[in-house]
Amino acid sequence: MKKIFLMDDDPFVTTLYKARLQHEGFMVDALNDSREAISKLEQFMPDLLVLDLHMPVVSGVDLLRQIRSSANTHLRTLPVVVLSSGHVRDLIDEVGPLGVQKIFVKMQCPPNTLIAGIKEVLANHSRKRNSLDAAAEATGGFSTASLSGLLEQFTTSDKQEDLHNLLLEIYKAAWTRISKGLRDDETTPRGKLSRALQKLIQDLYDHPEHITPSTKETVSKGLNKLAQFDEEVLGSETALKNLLADLN
Repeated sequence: MKKIFLMDDDPFVTTLYKARLQHEGFMVDALNDSREAISKLEQFMPDLLVLDLHMPVVSGVDLLRQIRSSANTHLRTLPVVVLSSGHVRDLIDEVGPLGVQKIFVKMQCPPNTLIAGIKEVLANHSRKRNSLDAAAEATGGFSTASLSGLLEQFTTSDKQEDLHNLLLEIYKAAWTRISKGLRDDETTPRGKLSRALQKLIQDLYDHPEHITPSTKETVSKGLNKLAQFDEEVLGSETALKNLLADLN
């Protein structure tokens, strides 16, 4: 079940759209005050955020800047749909560079239009992720370069285009190991780590502009730790928790 987070300063708006989205089968949470937004988002971990730009205390634009600069990979790459008052051109100018997938003007957006837009954004986001998995599966986890060599190139390269291509090659080279972990129960150490790595790599592949020295190091560290499961080195829950803290 996909999770949607609604943010609007008007409780009537959030109540209305929450009920309609729940009727469509979504899990929904809502907030009318932006002061606690980041902590609430980190707790709920939605698949998509519907955001009003005219929020009290912290504006929707400032909140979006915080989200896009967050240390949490999930938030940095979170799909966002703006539902706000104003002129479309003005709204685009405000948030266009901040990675917004769709913009709707409140007075021109009945619930059915918003719901259709949300479903379209989620489908496109899922399609991007699936394309990465399909590419990895097609190779059978084979890469002409060793994973260690690819990781070394990844951590030292600065060109965004090269980094994007290297991520795909890294995912292909690590696919056999990651997919093995994905078959584990998600409560096991290897299952947790594999799912966290899959999400991180896919998020960075979808948004290569978010690749930083820190995320490069996290990908490399995570994949090297995953390899240790084959050697039964990383089996403790404590070691896993420390690593997952880095991944987030």
